[in-house]
Amino acid sequence: MSDLRPIAAAPSILRTSFWLWIASAVVSFLSGIVGVIVAVQAGASGSSATAVMAGAVVGAIIGAGLRVVIAVFMVKGVSWARIILTIFGGLTALTSLPSLFTGDLLGILVLALTVAAGIMMWSPAASAYLRRRY
Repeated sequence: MSDLRPIAAAPSILRTSFWLWIASAVVSFLSGIVGVIVAVQAGASGSSATAVMAGAVVGAIIGAGLRVVIAVFMVKGVSWARIILTIFGGLTALTSLPSLFTGDLLGILVLALTVAAGIMMWSPAASAYLRRRY
């Protein structure tokens, strides 16, 4: 993969999508951390609660990290990364939908960022840029 394109070579709409994916990953991670803090303040305790909270933190780190790495591949011109991000985006949107009804502002922000990033990465300019052999 030595022929990856520099980020600056990507069309502006794809670079914007890239930064929205980064923002989505950061906000999603923060939302997971806030969820753990709220659970602790609500009195969650015991070994099973600790294990669930630790799993939530590790999951948030892994999920955010994967989105960032795959977004880097996308903006550098690797077309399969867009497919993976579409799958992640769909799953994120589905799990964030309840936020619209609960008033979870971080969840709503994650949903908005994910949908916007997904729409932008499938624009005609982005598709032309990503049309290659990967």
